[in-house]
This record gives sequence, C-alpha cells and structure tokens, in this order.
Amino acid sequence: MPAPFFILAVDWSQFATAAWTFLALWTAFWIYVWVRYFPIVYRLIGEAPRLVAEISEPLSGGEECAFRTGDGLTLRGTYLKTPAERRAGVVLFGHELNGDRWNATPYVRDLIAAGYDVFTFDFRNHGASDAQPNLTVRPWIATNDVDDVAAAVDYLASRPDGDPRGLGVLAISRAAGAAICVAGRDSRIRCLFTDGAYPTHATHLIYLRRYIDIFIPYPWTFITRRIPDWVYHIFLGAGRRLWGRQNRYRFVNVEQAARGVRVPVMMVHGGKDRMIPVEAAQALRKCIAGPAKLWVVAEAKHNGAVFTLPDEYRRRLLRFFAFHLGPRPKRSSKACVAA
Repeated sequence: MPAPFFILAVDWSQFATAAWTFLALWTAFWIYVWVRYFPIVYRLIGEAPRLVAEISEPLSGGEECAFRTGDGLTLRGTYLKTPAERRAGVVLFGHELNGDRWNATPYVRDLIAAGYDVFTFDFRNHGASDAQPNLTVRPWIATNDVDDVAAAVDYLASRPDGDPRGLGVLAISRAAGAAICVAGRDSRIRCLFTDGAYPTHATHLIYLRRYIDIFIPYPWTFITRRIPDWVYHIFLGAGRRLWGRQNRYRFVNVEQAARGVRVPVMMVHGGKDRMIPVEAAQALRKCIAGPAKLWVVAEAKHNGAVFTLPDEYRRRLLRFFAFHLGPRPKRSSKACVAA
C-alpha cells in the first residue's frame, strides 16, 4: 500500500499540470482575442456612431455674440430675448455633432414665447466658430466640448443682463454629455434638460458586446458572452488611450462627472434610437447623483422625440423649466424632477 505522502505528491502533480494547462489555454485565448478583436475595438472608438444633424431654419431677431474659450478660440452664437414683459429665466442651448446653433429652432421656439431668453452657440469646428487645428471631431465627449460649454456659461454670467440666480441648460446628443460634465462642477447651472444624452464608456461597452460575436467565432463565443464587464473595460480603456494619443483626443469620463451632478435632470431618449441604445441612457441616469428622470419616447429615433410627439415634448419642456428655473423652492425632504 503506497505511503500517504506519495499519494499527496501525485495529487499535487496532477493538480499543477491541470492548472498550468488551464493557464496556457486561457492565455492563448486572450492573445487570440487581443490580436483578432482589438483592431475592431480601436476602429469602433474612432468611427462609430455616425450622427446626422437635423437642418433647421434660423430664428430672427437675435443678438449676434462672440466669446472666448479658455484656450483662446472665439466661439459665436445668438442671444434670443423673450418678447414677454417679464423674463422667466435664461436657457443655454447646446447643439449636436455636425450641427450648429440653429439645431435649437424646434426646441426653443416655445421657450422664448413662454418668457425665457435663449442663448445658442456653435461649438468649435462647427458653424461660424473658430476651428481648432488638427482637432479630430468625433461623437465621443472630449475635453474641448466641456471647455466650450463652460465658456458659454461664463459668457452668460458676464453679460449685463445675466441672471444672478443662474441658468438652465437644454442640450442634445454630444452637447448633453458635455453639459452634464460642466453641471457637475458649476453651481450656476440650476437644471438640465437633455435629449439623446449618452456616456462614452457605457456606450462603448454596449457596442463591444453587441458586435463581438461577429469577429469571435464559435465556440469561443461561449466564453465571450460570459466575460464580466470589467474585463471588456480593460480592452476599451486601452483602445481609448491608444486612439486618443494618436489622434490628440482627450476623452472625458461622463459617468464619473455625472456623479457630481446634484441639480434636477430631465433626460429624453428615443426608443428606436439605433445609434445610441436606450441602455446607454439608462446607465447614465443611474450615475447622476441628483434627481433625474428618463422619458423614453417609444417611436422616436435619435434626437427625434421633439418631432415624434411635439405637443407632449413642449408640455414637458415648459413644465420642467417653469418649475426649476423659477424662484428657488424651499428645501424639501424629497427631491423630484418636474416634467
């Protein structure tokens, strides 16, 4: 009969062989995935999604304005004053990628008539604003987008007719993400109404999980579907760092910035948005520290809710700003978002 220590030695040897075999196979799998899929991750970060802006007619009677960014560019916009006898508040509008200040038209007509001054401007490399040399313009929120929104807030505060109580922000798509980042650190922003807002990191993860099966064949897909999110975030983080260095693009972590937003936020998102999935908007809403509400318009595409349900959109927009841009209410034990 073999001695007990001999049996123990055999068992440990078999265990070590199995462990090393598993480690070798696991390492080979990740080398394969990295070589096969990382170029796809890199391309996804640099190219998707392609967002097409709606064309709108300019509104007449506005004041043409110009202001400087922190890095010395001149941005241009239009200040639209309300015809109402008494101003209810000031609203800053931010346009989508590849658009300009007049993306504001279908969103702000009713606000102006209801007593709000609206300021809409062109981001850098858009419309009549200065272009930053060698800037790569992509959908993902970058530090330059945040800097432009911050400069617009500074400009409105510096005007002789600036509202000392602060202002509200109405922003769509990429501008909405930039506005969320600014609202997390600037108390002059009293509330946010966003349409088509999305976080960079969560959106990248959704795309990666959605398309990985196209490039990783069976039976490896059995494993890729069970890999935890944090593993994929390592891939995505490496992709962003590499693409960012090569294209001089400084990504912003919108989810992290949203954790500092404590003002009321009303989010609108299209249920048929094929560019930015609803899950991305849901992930962003969960990150916002303050009261936040998400209204999903089932039949709307990206930034399309204002055209799909115009009357309901108008009602919610006006109600939101009427409640949150009026006199500051007394503190209450229960926060809410009116919309």
